[in-house]
Amino acid sequence: MRYLAFVLLTTLFAHSISAETEKERAARQAKELLAMTETEAKATIEKMSRGEAAEASSNILNQVRPRFKQADHVAYLLQHLAQIQATEREQKRLNNLLLVIFLTVALLAGFFIYVLLDQRRWMKQLSQILNSQNLDNVPPSVSNARSALRSPKKSPTRASRPTRK
Repeated sequence: MRYLAFVLLTTLFAHSISAETEKERAARQAKELLAMTETEAKATIEKMSRGEAAEASSNILNQVRPRFKQADHVAYLLQHLAQIQATEREQKRLNNLLLVIFLTVALLAGFFIYVLLDQRRWMKQLSQILNSQNLDNVPPSVSNARSALRSPKKSPTRASRPTRK
């Protein structure tokens, strides 16, 4: 039992020390970012992950708050403006994507129309070739089928119908 209590106390103590060093490290990083030039800070921030950047911004606010009372308000406004700019950039990208999709559909529709018109032209040329060929070389069954296709079927008239009595 004593061994378990010792392990628990040691773990809690080590955790509190590591948490304290994390806070110190974050505060030191915030001070370093504030002391850097603008280009150095920008390069450092671009290397950070999203979580590290959020932690750094909160630490910077904690560092600046005693000297500048409206730091939270200014940070909120800057964050909101950055979000609006990001939304506008995304809207431009979506508009460009929509334009690309529209052009692709228009080109595809144009291609299909060309294929249909070209097919009709080829069909006319093939029918002219078939009509201009000599029918002497064609077997009688094929020539009968051609003539049946060319001449419309006549419907029976009243005179040819048998009358009922």
